[in-house]
Amino acid sequence: MKKTIIGSVIMFATISIFLIYSGLFTPVVIEEKAMGPFNLAYEEHRGDYGKTGDILERVRGSLEKEHSIKSARGFGIFYDDPKKVPVEKLRSEVGYIVEETDAARLKSGGTALKFRTYPRLNCVVAEFPLRNTVSMFIGLMRVYPEMDRYIKEKGYSPGHSMEIYSLTDKKVTYIFPAVK
Repeated sequence: MKKTIIGSVIMFATISIFLIYSGLFTPVVIEEKAMGPFNLAYEEHRGDYGKTGDILERVRGSLEKEHSIKSARGFGIFYDDPKKVPVEKLRSEVGYIVEETDAARLKSGGTALKFRTYPRLNCVVAEFPLRNTVSMFIGLMRVYPEMDRYIKEKGYSPGHSMEIYSLTDKKVTYIFPAVK
């Protein structure tokens, strides 16, 4: 009995420490600032947003193998609210932000990837740690409700959201255009 209690306490403590490290209690700080422009190399996706990780990896592989381009900033632009749109109709763009010199090469063609420049916009922005896969899920559960509340309070129109996954800074930046 004593071993079971000690084992349970150790397991609970380990899980708690892991969740805290993953960002469970990280405060969500929202600010407004200009973001962009960003040069985007991406694929379009229709369907479950949960499937976009595979697309992100495919785009990364294409950039590295076909174009010798390395980027440490992935992104996803999500156009539909999954609470309001059927999963099979959800629209997104998923890929990597590339530097201007790499963007010029991609613009010249020779790639199956799509390319465009995301404009500079005034945005509602929040950052969350990117420490592991669990921190991404915690970020989704913590940041989106706070962003929704802020957008409603300010009278902004709900629109698309953009997530930037920075591997060097180890953070996810959540971006919503601040449009009335």
